[in-house]
Amino acid sequence: MDTEEECFSGDEIDQFNCPKHLLIYTNYCTTTQQLLCQECLIKCSLKVQNIISIEKALNNISLQNKQQLQKVQKIIKNYNNLDDQIQKENTQIHKMSQVQIQSLNSVCSQIIEIVQMKFQELIEQVEVHKMKHQQTLQDSKCVIDEYKGRGIQLEKNIVNQQNTSGYEQLKKFREYYTINCKTIKELENEYENLSQAPKIQYQQLQIRNASDIVKSISNILCTLERDSDYRIKRVSSKLFQQPNTTRASPFSKKGFTQHSSPHFSLQSSKQQMRKTEVKQITLDIPTDLSSILDKASPEQSIINDFFSNKQSLSEHSISQMEIPIQNQTQFYIIGGLLKGQRQNLIELVDIQSKQSTQHDFLVSNRYGFQIAYHGNQILLIGGKQEGIRTALCESYDPNLKQSKISQLILTKGVSGLASKQIGNKLYISGGKTDQGIQDIFQLINLDTYQTKNLQSIPIKCYNHTLVQGNEPNSMYLFDEQGCFKYDMATNLWKRIKSPNYPRRSHISLTLPDGIWIFGGRSGKKYIKQIEKYDETDQQFYQMGELICPTVKSDAIVSDDYQFIYLVGGKTQENIPSSNIWRYSILTNQCVLYSQFTKPRYSHKLIPKKV
Repeated sequence: MDTEEECFSGDEIDQFNCPKHLLIYTNYCTTTQQLLCQECLIKCSLKVQNIISIEKALNNISLQNKQQLQKVQKIIKNYNNLDDQIQKENTQIHKMSQVQIQSLNSVCSQIIEIVQMKFQELIEQVEVHKMKHQQTLQDSKCVIDEYKGRGIQLEKNIVNQQNTSGYEQLKKFREYYTINCKTIKELENEYENLSQAPKIQYQQLQIRNASDIVKSISNILCTLERDSDYRIKRVSSKLFQQPNTTRASPFSKKGFTQHSSPHFSLQSSKQQMRKTEVKQITLDIPTDLSSILDKASPEQSIINDFFSNKQSLSEHSISQMEIPIQNQTQFYIIGGLLKGQRQNLIELVDIQSKQSTQHDFLVSNRYGFQIAYHGNQILLIGGKQEGIRTALCESYDPNLKQSKISQLILTKGVSGLASKQIGNKLYISGGKTDQGIQDIFQLINLDTYQTKNLQSIPIKCYNHTLVQGNEPNSMYLFDEQGCFKYDMATNLWKRIKSPNYPRRSHISLTLPDGIWIFGGRSGKKYIKQIEKYDETDQQFYQMGELICPTVKSDAIVSDDYQFIYLVGGKTQENIPSSNIWRYSILTNQCVLYSQFTKPRYSHKLIPKKV
């Protein structure tokens, strides 16, 4: 009686002959994966299926091995090409970094050298003036001596002639002589101090200002180097989180997935994927240094421009050079609402010390407005004033604590508008007037206060945001009804993809790796998801979540672009907040950082100008 145990597996038989029947193997069963001789085939014919010849089985195995080998070779080739590309990109980035660092060092060295030379020239000029005045003083002394001789002679004449009336004249003459001698002595001391003052001031300024510039530029260089590291981390985190648009695996175009290639390390694959994103990372120089680098060829021009007008010694201080070092550790909280009550308190918040102090009060409350700097003045633009939409703008001096009506007047009273300041140009968009929601888009020159109408927004919107993009001549508008890109060169709008969570009453901020969107609401639903728009692939990615979703809040970015501070706003329970939340770009975590005095929403933040 034959059973299934009578068919032997490959481990129990000789390499070529069947040990039971001592016959050569001639067939192969694809179901049981056993070799069979003719006798095995006869006895097991009712139990085995899919019997093929042993030659065909060998051919099938050989074909499968060849196909697998081709797949492996393609993968190796792709890895080699990818590695070459990464090496080229890394070399290019390294060269760019070196060129930027060398250019900055060169500019810094030239600034210090030229400042030293100019101060030396000033000292020489003071010495020349001192010599001239010393000659004048010598001439004055000769005149005084002459008067002194005349006085002595006059005194003798009075004594000889016994003329008492001449004593009064002599007394006045002596007083005049004494005063002039005292004046000459004071002039001598003054010019002696004047000759020493430039040297002392030069030494102090050389130590303080030159070291400040070197320190500031060194900090920015460190920021540049650190930029590449944390932006690579953010790109890496973007790849391996769950974005709304699925990124394909490097193997997907070849018909593989990461799980279908067990012979290769997934960790190395992730590292390669992260490195490929390096080409999307540019070492953007902050705007405060780009102006220097633009003028660095020829580098002498920036120095010549600064020293073209020679006034007083104080006007040649290095600190007055237009090298604005970004400083956002202190900012003002202005205007807003508190449980329906208008808020006119201005608070000054220090991020480092986590302290909030009362700075001043607005003449009248304002909310739903926009804000911009014009010189040292803070402009409060539009919004509601005493509950009424206004076209008047207010100019506030935070140093003098003075407010006045600005010459800037909007075409209509509007609230819920958005704005973006670029130099002396102010772009304003949308908003709500007494006639309803608007689609206006205007450009205001803050020097002349002239308003120019631009291409209207494709939709009517309010409580939206308007930000500048990282790409040249680009601006972005984000609203619950849709998102659009504006080209400043062509004056045209283009619709872009909407985020996963369309929203309004939110915050939008431009960072080097994209545009980040926080909070807001869709209809009555409050949104806690944080999304980022990548301008390179034109996609939105979910980056993290707020602990407490808020609307109508405002935010400010730290100097090193590592943290975002979200200030105030209105919670889902319709309660104004006084919280300051700190969101980490590197870890995508949000924590309660500090609090300020008066809870509010529909307010604005602006950094304290240094």
